[in-house]
Amino acid sequence: MKHFIAFLFLLLNGNLLLAQHYAPAEALAIACGSFGKTVAYASVDHGLGKPNGRDRYLKAENGKNRMFVSRAAFLLYMLEQDWAFVSTANETADNSWSDSLLFRRRIQPKSDDSSIFKNTTDTTHKTIPMHPMINFTWVGGPTFLLQIGSFRLLSDPMLAEGPVAFYMNGHPATGEDNAPITRAAPLPAIDLQPLDLVLISHLHSDHFDRVAQEKLLKEVALVAPADQIDSPKLQAFKNREPLGWWQEKVLERNGEVLRLVALPANHSHDQVTNKDLGVVNGYALQYSKGSDAYTIYWTGDTVWFDEIKEIKERLGRIDLLVPHMGAVGKNGPWGLMTLDSEEAVKVMEAVQPGLVIPVHHHTFSHYTEPISLLQKKLANRPGVLRVLQEGQTTALQAHTNQ
Repeated sequence: MKHFIAFLFLLLNGNLLLAQHYAPAEALAIACGSFGKTVAYASVDHGLGKPNGRDRYLKAENGKNRMFVSRAAFLLYMLEQDWAFVSTANETADNSWSDSLLFRRRIQPKSDDSSIFKNTTDTTHKTIPMHPMINFTWVGGPTFLLQIGSFRLLSDPMLAEGPVAFYMNGHPATGEDNAPITRAAPLPAIDLQPLDLVLISHLHSDHFDRVAQEKLLKEVALVAPADQIDSPKLQAFKNREPLGWWQEKVLERNGEVLRLVALPANHSHDQVTNKDLGVVNGYALQYSKGSDAYTIYWTGDTVWFDEIKEIKERLGRIDLLVPHMGAVGKNGPWGLMTLDSEEAVKVMEAVQPGLVIPVHHHTFSHYTEPISLLQKKLANRPGVLRVLQEGQTTALQAHTNQ
């Protein structure tokens, strides 16, 4: 009787139906499809939003209902009924949740219509809109692999391993020359080809090593600071291009545009030391395809400096900030050379990113500050900081320009 009353409510133009027990979720899903109604599932974390007046919605409100709705949806599919499955929550280890996601991938309608929900009285199929794929993989240290749309980029390749991964002249903490630096985390397996671009912030020994020099294809396009482009380290690379601060490079492919802008960076608060350390580039990566867009600000080795405010003014919206952490040199003979947690928060406040993924911490032995300090400072701002482990990949979401 409860099922029948609830179903009548839906049939008589009810917009939102809440199934709070296991059986109603399954029964109503089947019944709705049999009468030409669209069946949808949304997680309880965020809800469905506003109904559009034409479609009918089923909202299952507990974990076990996930399994019933996915089963019902599969039955409707076998009966050639239309349905949609929408999730706004993170996946869990619940097997029934994984099953539901599988059904969504198998049964997604085929059309270029951007409406998520299908009214079965309409013969025009409608699909879930597809956004460009953006995957960020932290390889370790300053090195990350970025898949943004069809473009694939690698930053500051540091690929050597072991207790003596490389040597530093003028260790930032001790001043020691020819100091061995240990790689604390294993190098994850990564595919170095094909790459559309290798981005070099600067050529210090902890940002471009001998293994990268040997392994990277010499035909790969490579961008580096203008005054370092003819360094012996890079001379074997045939397609290298210099970029000075605020200079740009644009990649285009099949309607996708990736605009690369070299940005200022200060390697030290002391201007004499900063000059001695040489030019460092930060980079902005501004991707667009149609109405989808995504902007990344990769700081390179920098400390806080006032011109960071200008970077925000000139770039506008920043979706992702990738700061170089580790507090390298703090309390050493030349002072701070990369961001510590306090200065990183200052950068965040200046550029107001949607998300922060820190790099340049933990991997190598000359990094002095654990990332946990930044996590503590941002504990009251959930969702802003995403700390990855070496080798971990995270998916990012482009925004739509209005």
